Amino acid sequence: MPFPLFFAAIKGKIPSKDMELIIMHYQEYKAKKMTREDFVLRLRLIVGDTLIRDTVTRLQCKIPTKPSCELKDSNVKMEG
Repeated sequence: MPFPLFFAAIKGKIPSKDMELIIMHYQEYKAKKMTREDFVLRLRLIVGDTLIRDTVTRLQCKIPTKPSCELKDSNVKMEG
């Protein structure tokens, strides 16, 4: 999932100061001044794992090529 898509999804759920900090760190990552690992660590510290997990899950379920979201809690087994 592209980071900008994730940022758009969390924009209204975190304080604007935090969003500015995330964008600043993202720009450093894109400029190769920070590793992806360091960027993700800082993102987790600012946003929190719960919001990250909920947002990623919600966004993945919006993509029509992901049928696993529709079957997530059902007992239906696919044969193949």
